[in-house]
Order: sequence, then structure tokens, then C-alpha cells
Amino acid sequence: MGLPRLLAAGAGITLVLGACGGAGGGHHAAPNPASITTTTGAGSAVHPPSEFAGRLLQNNELTGFLITDVSVYRTAGGFVSSEQLSPSAATAETRMLAGNGFRVAAKEDLDHQGMAGLSLVERFGSPAAAREALRFYVAKFRRVGGANEFAFFPVAGVPGAVGFRLGGAGGAGSNVAFADGDYYYLLGEEGSGPGPQNSLGAATRRLYHHVHA
Repeated sequence: MGLPRLLAAGAGITLVLGACGGAGGGHHAAPNPASITTTTGAGSAVHPPSEFAGRLLQNNELTGFLITDVSVYRTAGGFVSSEQLSPSAATAETRMLAGNGFRVAAKEDLDHQGMAGLSLVERFGSPAAAREALRFYVAKFRRVGGANEFAFFPVAGVPGAVGFRLGGAGGAGSNVAFADGDYYYLLGEEGSGPGPQNSLGAATRRLYHHVHA
């Protein structure tokens, strides 16, 4: 997925928030209308679709952040085309999604006083496929960041969660990815260091609790 809006620096926000302007490219490219539905508004006026209830963050679950936009992707092609990816990266991601039984994805753009955040969920054909997607994306983010712009950080309370910073001095983002059941999740927040890492960890635990409530 490119870096699903990688949060970091670069062309805007990389939510995987990180460098490069997008999670793996970004989710800023023009959407494919046949594959995506988008709701735009301010804060409490925007809600995730009911089919994703409990699988995306609500307002203020990432402290201070409100939902500004929700996009739903019904096909692997529509999802990949929404990212800013090179042809080779797009081919690799499309192959991964198809091979793991991609079903649907939803992405929330979040905002807190001009700071960007992200909540993303993708559904796959099985728990093993979701875990494979997690491995694929984390490896991809590591390649994008390289030795100087990628670093792990611990996330307590969510089995298998991977916390990582992406980006350098020009701008960085903090992110947490995990797989649970048939689903892959990614949360991101602009900025790095203990503050964003702690707030993301707390938000990840809230989301995990919703999923298992």
C-alpha cells in the first residue's frame, strides 16, 4: 500500500506517517470512483461506515484528533491506484493483495490543529493472510526509510503490534501496525518521540479492545 499515508516528511504526509508522502507512496492520489466512497466533513459530522464499526478510530481516540475524511476501497486495484507508487511497487503490492485474498479496506484521515493522523484497516482472506500483509508492509516501510529514517519502538498491550518511526530531520511520523484475525490495521500520527508514540500506543490498545469487545 504505499505507505498508507505514511506519516513523515516528503510530499505532504506520509502516514505511514513518515517520509515520502504516503504510506508506501501515499493515499493522496485521485481515487478511483468505482472503488472508493468518501465522506468529508469536520469532526463529529464524519463517521466511519457501519461495516467498519470498532475497526477504525473514533473522534479523540487518538487524543485530540478528529475524523476529516473516510475512504472505502472495494478492489485491490482501486486501493493501489489511490497510492503514489512506482509501477514496480504497485505491481508488488497488487500481487500481495490478490495473493492474500484482499476483500476491502477503509482509511480515515485524522486532524488535530493541522497535525495529520491516520486509521487504516484492510480485510484479507484469512488470519494467516493478514499476518503476511503485516510482514509485507513493515518490510516495505523499512526499505523506504532505510537505516537513517526508520526505527522501531515498543507497543504494549496488543499482541504482535509493530511500532515504528519513519522520516528524518525534515519531518517524521510515528506509526503502529498489527494483524488480528482477518484484518490488518495501521495507525499513524505526525511527529516522533515519546509523545506521539505514547498516544498511538494508547489509541492502538483502545482499538484492539473494541475489536475484542
